[in-house]
Amino acid sequence: MNGKHVVRRSDRFWAGLSTDLVIEQVLMRSVKSTGGLTRGRGMGEIQRALWLLSIPTLAEYNHAMQQLTGTGYKTSDQHIENSKTRMERDNKDSNLLTEFLTDRNPFTNDNTLRNIETGMVADSDAKADEAKTVGDKITESIAGNLVSEISFKKKDQIVIRLEYLSTATSRSSANVSTTNSSRTRITKQYSRTV
Repeated sequence: MNGKHVVRRSDRFWAGLSTDLVIEQVLMRSVKSTGGLTRGRGMGEIQRALWLLSIPTLAEYNHAMQQLTGTGYKTSDQHIENSKTRMERDNKDSNLLTEFLTDRNPFTNDNTLRNIETGMVADSDAKADEAKTVGDKITESIAGNLVSEISFKKKDQIVIRLEYLSTATSRSSANVSTTNSSRTRITKQYSRTV
C-alpha cells in the first residue's frame, strides 16, 4: 500500500497517523471537549445532527482564527527520536547494556545456576529443581497420619545455598568484599520445607 493507509493532517515527514488514531484525536476529542455532545448539549437526535452538520464550518472558523492570531498548534519538523539528546541517551543505554553483558556473559560454559544481575551462584548440592518430587514424597508420607505422629526429616528439605562469584563485576554490583578465593560463601543459607 506504500504508506497510503495513513492519514496526513500536515505535510511533515513523520505526520502519518492511522485512521483510528485520527478519529480519536479529532472527532472524539471534539465530542468530549467543552461544547461537545457529552458536555451539556445532550445526545438527542436533533443535537447530534446539528453538531455533526456544523463541524466542517466550525473547523474552518477554528483554522482561520488560529492563522489570524498565530496560535496554531505546531511542532518541530524533527522527530523526537532523531534529536541529538535522544540519540546520545540511546547510545549511552546501548553501551551500558553491552558493558553489562560483557562483564556477565550469560553464554559461558559454566554449568552452575547463576543470576547474572547479582552474581549469585547456586551450590552444587542445591536441589531446588527437585522441589515438586520432594514435596510429593512428603505428602505421601504424611497422608492418613495423625498430626502428632508426623515428623519432618532433614533430608526432605529443599536446600538453596548461594555464593557470589569473586569477579570485579559481581563485587561491584552486589557491594560485597570478597577474599582471594574463587568463591566466597554468603552467610545466608536458605532452606525451606515443602
